[in-house]
Amino acid sequence: MKLKNVARKFDTCPVYDAYSNALLFKAQVSTFLDSAPDGSTSKRRVLSLDPSITPPTHSTINVLNELWVVGDGLQDEWRGSSIRTTYWMKYSSGLFSVMTPAQVCLGTSVTAQHAQRDYLKDTVNGVTDAQYDPFWIFWFSKNAVIAKGSFIKQGSTLYRVRTQHLALEGFKEAQCDEIDYGVISSTFSSTGVYNPITDTYSSASITVPSVLLDYYKVYEYRTHADPSNLAGDMALIVAKSSVSPVVGQTVVVNSESWRIVAVISDQDAWSLHIRRG
Repeated sequence: MKLKNVARKFDTCPVYDAYSNALLFKAQVSTFLDSAPDGSTSKRRVLSLDPSITPPTHSTINVLNELWVVGDGLQDEWRGSSIRTTYWMKYSSGLFSVMTPAQVCLGTSVTAQHAQRDYLKDTVNGVTDAQYDPFWIFWFSKNAVIAKGSFIKQGSTLYRVRTQHLALEGFKEAQCDEIDYGVISSTFSSTGVYNPITDTYSSASITVPSVLLDYYKVYEYRTHADPSNLAGDMALIVAKSSVSPVVGQTVVVNSESWRIVAVISDQDAWSLHIRRG
């Protein structure tokens, strides 16, 4: 009997699709042999498959009612032929929606996908306060589409992607700031209609959904003349389809009046550098 057939005899664990719950195949699942004092090892497993079987394209499976994101595989051989393929797996932390800045502001519905989330470090806004904010690392399927500057959402919690890359193990890795505020309303003031009789302009305003965050998490200096990040400065993200802001315009956020000091294009949204005015 061939060694490949012998190994196949131990494929007794049913593996289901994490999204449809359809039976995919049977496999062998074992622990990840490593030492990690923070407990992250317990959130990893090894999936062993017959080389003729491949995980689904979305790379997320259900094993014993536990959901796992599958990475790349390595082949085991015997006498020059492949007999098994072993894959890394990371335990899913739940469903997360990857969204563009405008989609977050407008509440656009997108298909959520499984990922593992883990704490990486703290960041601090050295200009404004001494409070630390958590910085997170996510591992998605390698086929996930994630752009720098996009947002990841779970429930009401938002994360902004600072960087992303394809990790060595075959996961799409994204490193993200946690955003203190969710989607909030912002009111932009503007000059209204001119009245030639009174020689005055009527006041006008528009209220739009937006995302408020610390400016150090999103700043972008393009020239030496760009306004610096001063104490108390914030960034406000608004969809381009909602409003066309201009420098010097006043916006009311959380019952406070702010002045726009810079307007930067950010994918399908505007990233506004705002300062209390």
